[in-house]
Amino acid sequence: MGPDSPVVVWLARLGAVFLVLELYIFGRWVTSDSFQRVMPGTDDGTNMVWIYFWDGLSIVGSIVFVTWIVRKRIRDGELPPVAIVAMAWMLTAWQDPLVNALRPVYSYNSHFPNFGTWAEFIPGWVDNGGVNPQPSSGGSGSTCSSCR
Repeated sequence: MGPDSPVVVWLARLGAVFLVLELYIFGRWVTSDSFQRVMPGTDDGTNMVWIYFWDGLSIVGSIVFVTWIVRKRIRDGELPPVAIVAMAWMLTAWQDPLVNALRPVYSYNSHFPNFGTWAEFIPGWVDNGGVNPQPSSGGSGSTCSSCR
């Protein structure tokens, strides 16, 4: 495990560092006072049907996907490649608010279930990240703040 280690070993070490960073960020967020719902502003509620639709669809879709993965794992004895990609993608979720690090350009609708955001716990984060809720359900109802 010296300097002659293959590149894959160094990439695995880098991945372990990022995993520890992610656990640190989420741990600080969940145990803080910032772990609370960001309430929606005043609106007429006309898009609530779509919010409930996307919420329901993402929850049902997630359950179907996980069930399929588990059944395939039991049947074949190994994880399908799409499961490995999905797990890797989930490990990058902590980076989602980084798009707003320099200038707010993307926000989620706070009508989705949310517990605020973990952005303020990312080392080096300057902005008040608690005002940009991240969806807990994986819903895709987003708004572009520069498009308003």
